[in-house]
Amino acid sequence: MYALLIIFQNDNMPFGDEGRYLQFSQNLLNGFYSPLPPNINLWNGPGFPVYLMPFVAFDAPLLLIKLCNALLHYFTLVLFFKTLLKFTDAKNSFIYTVILGCYYMPFKGFPHILSETFVIFLVASITYTAISYFSKPGQNNKLFILLAILLAFLALTKVIFGTVFLIAGIFFLLWYIITGKFHYRNSFLLMFTSLLFCLPYLFYTYSITGRIFYWSNAAGMSLYWMTNPVQGEYGEWYNDSLSAPTLDKSSQELLKANHSVEYNEINSFTGIERDDRFKAFAIQHAREHPGKIFSNWLANISRMLFNYPVSYSTIRPGTIANMVANIPLLVLLLYASWLTWKRRNEVQFAFKFLLCVSFIYLAGSSLLSAYDRMFYILIPISGCWIAYSFSVLRKRERQFQKSK
Repeated sequence: MYALLIIFQNDNMPFGDEGRYLQFSQNLLNGFYSPLPPNINLWNGPGFPVYLMPFVAFDAPLLLIKLCNALLHYFTLVLFFKTLLKFTDAKNSFIYTVILGCYYMPFKGFPHILSETFVIFLVASITYTAISYFSKPGQNNKLFILLAILLAFLALTKVIFGTVFLIAGIFFLLWYIITGKFHYRNSFLLMFTSLLFCLPYLFYTYSITGRIFYWSNAAGMSLYWMTNPVQGEYGEWYNDSLSAPTLDKSSQELLKANHSVEYNEINSFTGIERDDRFKAFAIQHAREHPGKIFSNWLANISRMLFNYPVSYSTIRPGTIANMVANIPLLVLLLYASWLTWKRRNEVQFAFKFLLCVSFIYLAGSSLLSAYDRMFYILIPISGCWIAYSFSVLRKRERQFQKSK
């Protein structure tokens, strides 16, 4: 079914970031990643381009690369099913897996050479490995190394996770100092080791930028748009030409009028200096318009769930489709949150680890220009958490209520 979905929607027109990912893969095959200063391009990490390298090296048809998205999502479902078997029976595991397979939010990425399907597969792999490892954390060093490698690959694919792992590592270290519990020590070591695996990339970015812990030069532009102070604009990202397919002519002219002065100054810089200028404007906007920044933050959270609101646009069919998929999911997540809090002393530590990292990631993403793909890439974790809450925590809660 997934393959047919890709075939029927396939066309040969470049879409979104496809060209950049393929170019980065070609760069890696040619022995470099970014052009040299001052024209540095570190728009995204090398994780997904590394995955694409074999296809690019053998000049594979673009349709073949896209069809591999169907295979990746199939393996995601297999991993999800095997993860559920660790805490519930085969029948329930199958039902939950079928439901996840019908969750159509990731489908929009299937016909394109974009990173989201690959990231969902990585998240499913991390979920399975984390639950396996934390069940006996002191007895399987191979699982520890595998989990650290998977986490590192995730950070190199979605570079925001590099900062997420740093913050989570500090949190786990402090909590270990306070509680002395070895699970928090192991969690800190996992974060630390995953970042160690990212050092070759960070050494590379340092060599061409002179900046320590520099992951990407895309953050400034995202911060600029998130802190957009213009009334009637909600913090979503726009490209360098200040345009979007959804904008009519008058809306596009208004968008350019609102931002052309700042963009003219920004465009006089290149590379990391351009990234710095975006960040400087973002800081200025935040200082001068804190109320508007707060409303943009709320809009970001709504866009992560429903891809709405969007500047100069009304509710579209895609928005309704997002709501149909994510409102029930949100209700289930709220119920899982309530159960997890009530039975917090009985929750398997792997879920505490995964939920902590997920929360930091979502909180950080909400401070940038946010979209629904930033939320649904975590669906293997969300799905496992819901299944665990219904299969384990709800059962314990009922037993507790009966014993009262």
